[in-house]
Amino acid sequence: MLLTLWTAGYVELDPEPPKVGQTPEAHGVGLSQNGTSASTAGDAPDSYRPHVARPTPDLQKLLLLRGVNPLYGVFLVNQLGIADCHERIQALESVLEMPPAVAYHLHVPGHDELPPGPLATTRLDIYLLQLGLVTAEQLGVAEPVERDGPRAFYDEEPVYVLTLADKLRMWFDNDFPGVHDLHTRAVWAAGELLQFGGDFNKFITANSCRNKRASSSGTC
Repeated sequence: MLLTLWTAGYVELDPEPPKVGQTPEAHGVGLSQNGTSASTAGDAPDSYRPHVARPTPDLQKLLLLRGVNPLYGVFLVNQLGIADCHERIQALESVLEMPPAVAYHLHVPGHDELPPGPLATTRLDIYLLQLGLVTAEQLGVAEPVERDGPRAFYDEEPVYVLTLADKLRMWFDNDFPGVHDLHTRAVWAAGELLQFGGDFNKFITANSCRNKRASSSGTC
C-alpha cells in the first residue's frame, strides 16, 4: 500500500523505489512527488523495503471522498478535466452501486449512437495502445478481422469494443495493481434519463420496450 500511495504522490519513501524506464505522461497520475516519471507500484522488486514514509500535502485529498475508493476517486478527478458531459456521466456512474439485474439492461450505447469524446480519443486510447493493453479493434477504430474456414468459429473469442469505464479501469489497474477492493461497472442510466428530459416514466417505458423486443421480438 505504501508503494501504491507513493506512485500517486501521496507519500515520500526513504529510500525511494528503484526507478525504471520512462513511462508515458499520466497527467498527474503515476508521477513521483517531484514530478518526474518513476516506477509504479508494480515495478518495485520484492526485496525493496522503505524505512521511512512521509505524507505529502496531496494525502489530504484522500480524506475528501466518501462512498468510493479514494485512490480511484482522485484518479477520476485528474482525468475528467478534458472529458465531455457524456464521458463524465459514464465515469461517475461506473463507480455507483448498481444491482446486476438492473445493470444488465443499461448497456452503454455503441460508438454509432454515442461517439467517443475527447478523454477517450486524445488520452485513454493513445495511452492504452502505447502500453499494449488494447487493440485497435477493442477501441472500435478498426474492423474485426473476419476468418474463414471450419475452425474460424473456435479460433478466437469475439472482440468487444471497450467502454469509457473499461478504459479508465484498465489504466488504473495498470498503474495501481495493489488495489483490489475496487468495483466498477459500465452502465448508461443517467445519460439516457437526461435524453428523455429527466422524465423517469419515459425512461422506464423505453427500456421495458427495448428489453421486450430483444427477448421475444414483441412490440410495445
